[in-house]
Formats: sequence, C-alpha cells, structure tokens
Amino acid sequence: MEQFVAGWQKIFDYSGRASRSDYWYFQLFNLLFGIVLSSFIISVVDQLILIMPVYYILLVLANISLTARRLHDVDKSGWFQLISFIPLVGPIWLLVLMVTKGTEGKNRFGEDPLAR
Repeated sequence: MEQFVAGWQKIFDYSGRASRSDYWYFQLFNLLFGIVLSSFIISVVDQLILIMPVYYILLVLANISLTARRLHDVDKSGWFQLISFIPLVGPIWLLVLMVTKGTEGKNRFGEDPLAR
C-alpha cells in the first residue's frame, strides 16, 4: 500500500529512483482499483462516468513519472520510455528494463531506493 500512496504523492516528481517493487505494486494496485472503480461506476451511477477520464489522465501522468524514476534506477534517462513507441521491440525492451534489477548503490540519478 505504501508504494501505491508514494506513486501518487510523486505524480510530478521526475527525479530520483524507484525500485522494482515500487513500480510493480503501484501497477498492481492501480489495475485492481481501476477494475473496481469501473465496475462500481458503470453498475451504480451513470452520471459519475465522468470520473473515469479524470482518473485515467492522472494515472497516465503518475505512470510517466514513475516509469522515469524506474528507468533512473537502471541508470537510463527517463526519456528512454519513448522506446515503447517502436513497434513490437520497444514495449518488450521497456518491459525488460522494468524488471531488471536496479543499480546497486548510488548512480547518477541518486541514492539506491532500497537503501532507505
């Protein structure tokens, strides 16, 4: 739950590093939250359907910053996430970087997030 909250608190923070667990727990919680929110809004109140676009816009912003920090952990620039626009190879390459163990100790983007 801590990773979920931290991901939202750092929605506009593109500096520093994020560990694999920070990244993947945030993705998991948002997937589950999105499923619950979607089913609740669709089944209960049609007028609240306007909440979903706002949530997804904020989610995209949070994911961009979290992915940048995760790339910093493997000593890559945050701009490297643009690699995902290369058909077929790009998303796979980005996924590999997201599951790769981060640089141990300090790197050019900051302290090791696991050393907290």
